[in-house]
Amino acid sequence: MINDEVTVYLNKLADVILKDNPALRNELHIYTLKSSVVNAYSYDKGYIFIDIGLIAQAETEAQLAFILCHEISHYTKKHHLDGYVKNKKIDRQNYDRNSDAKLIEKCQYSKEKESEADIEGFKLFEQTGYNFKQAEKAFDVLQYAHLPFELLEFKKTFLETEYYKLPSGYFLKEVSSIRNNSNEDDTKLTHPNTAKRKQAISELIANRSNNGKVNYVMAQDKFEYVRDLARLELCRLYLKNRDYPNALYAGYIMANKYPNNEYVAEVISKCLYAIALYGNGMINYNSDSHLENGFADFKDVESYPQQLYHLINRMPSNEWTMMALNYIYRSHKKFPNNKKMASYSDSLFKMMPKINWGIRDFVRMSKKDNQNNTLLDSSKTENELNSKTDLIANIQKENNFKKYDTAYYKEMYVDLFESDKEFASKFPLAGLDENQNNSGFSEYSISKNRTVIKKNKKGKGIYISSDSKINKVLLLEPFYLKIDESQKEEMTYINSDKKKKNLL
Repeated sequence: MINDEVTVYLNKLADVILKDNPALRNELHIYTLKSSVVNAYSYDKGYIFIDIGLIAQAETEAQLAFILCHEISHYTKKHHLDGYVKNKKIDRQNYDRNSDAKLIEKCQYSKEKESEADIEGFKLFEQTGYNFKQAEKAFDVLQYAHLPFELLEFKKTFLETEYYKLPSGYFLKEVSSIRNNSNEDDTKLTHPNTAKRKQAISELIANRSNNGKVNYVMAQDKFEYVRDLARLELCRLYLKNRDYPNALYAGYIMANKYPNNEYVAEVISKCLYAIALYGNGMINYNSDSHLENGFADFKDVESYPQQLYHLINRMPSNEWTMMALNYIYRSHKKFPNNKKMASYSDSLFKMMPKINWGIRDFVRMSKKDNQNNTLLDSSKTENELNSKTDLIANIQKENNFKKYDTAYYKEMYVDLFESDKEFASKFPLAGLDENQNNSGFSEYSISKNRTVIKKNKKGKGIYISSDSKINKVLLLEPFYLKIDESQKEEMTYINSDKKKKNLL
């Protein structure tokens, strides 16, 4: 990225760091890299790149300043050129093909240069007015870079409305703890583990006075503004990589800060829509995909994001599609000029008949409070309630209640049906389209006075009297026998089995 607000900010930060060394400052060319990775890079021509993913994770201006100091030290110490020469020498040596010795030697050299850049970078950092402790905390940011840029409890109320409440069973009572691998084995890594790096900086800080040092030399609000730009761009990068769960959680965090932001609503809408497609088999991942194996299992996710992954894993695809339409259509009405959200909602309308098999029409009118509809009569004693006749009466009441209190999601659109003509006109009838043939089910059509079920082109129509249209026809355990009276064995079992198999 060139001359954008984030890159301009990074260059101003370099101006602060090198205010006493203008010659070195003129040698450096600092850019933002559109990558979700949490990293930074330095090259021999003075080019320094800072990933969007790293900027999004930074907690303070001082932490970003220390990271820049680290990369500047790589340049001044010519680590990039030295590393290239060293690796060429290692490649010319004879190593056992089945041994990791070559990799380990390269990694060891790289770790030495990283440690040197940490120390030299801190020496540059201490010449600024920044808080020394933020250099130490920068390693905590790197340690937990695999987690989202903020940890925020994912609440089900985010996806709920007045008439739509998610079942608590789709949510974990407790999310997993965060694993600490700061002291991991770094033998085959290019960087020392964060525990070693943090300890080295901690020892330097211990001998220095931190009085008067600050977290922000420029301005806190400017830093947070630039970081939010990076976080919004990170949402787009997740979408580009089809990493929809991460994009959705990032969008959720930003929605809590910017609840009326159109772009955030668009990000969340696209995620909900894409996850619906994924659940219905319309999006696939392979070895060429950023997510090779698709979405992660919730058991492999740490802390608050696990709640979202659990919801994605547990909620049936048809229910997710309904929920996605509920959120996206309401966002479309909030931002009627946003063509993408309108497109997503229109697409979901078309998907509804395909996923709504076996579900009757959604509730279209608000239910009136029925305070007398109780399952148990509290005026009766315990012995009376245990009687056979009272038990039967309560079972009957419960059955009536179940008919009245339908599936949790069936009322989610009731306010839209009542007050939104666009929604009511676009929402399809429940069940399959009349002309749709689904998995071998017979086609059907509705006439004025009767329902006609078409068997096939050769067969005759079977007429069924009906007061209401038939949305579905289900053949349950079809039975087929072929009998040939001219044969001694009248029953032809093999042909019967074949016919039954075809019927199934």
